[in-house]
Amino acid sequence: MERQNQSTAPRPQKARFIVTDWVFLRKFETFVFAFMFIALPFFALKVVYTTTATLSIKNTVVDLVRDLRNWRKMAREKQVQIRLESKAGEHGQPFMYRITQDGRPLEEVRLPEGVSIIGSVTFTSSGEPEAPGSFLITKGIRTSHVDIDSHGLISAP
Repeated sequence: MERQNQSTAPRPQKARFIVTDWVFLRKFETFVFAFMFIALPFFALKVVYTTTATLSIKNTVVDLVRDLRNWRKMAREKQVQIRLESKAGEHGQPFMYRITQDGRPLEEVRLPEGVSIIGSVTFTSSGEPEAPGSFLITKGIRTSHVDIDSHGLISAP
């Protein structure tokens, strides 16, 4: 008879407390997972924006360095003065850089949307710059620069 009393005794409160904590833990875990699932596209958009900005700037720098080398060589070969200068876009147009010879425009290179450029350099008939020059290329918080020293050496990071 005593044995039946022991088996029908109520369970200790401690067991019920653990079950309640487990349910709360599962609900909290579900909430955290749902928040991460919702936040994931925002992180993906940030990665895409950063990658796009970096690639746009890198491509612009490569094109600018190639143009600087070509026009420097052209100035030396044809014995003319050539100027490369940045120009802000007008009426919502993108930034560009313009190549001029004796005040006449030879070429305009439009930059990708959102990329801006500031700077200028003038190559003399000997192919060397009149003065050291630099170009600063930016998109958002990403920046890069192209430097031309007094001897015509073009450098970019």
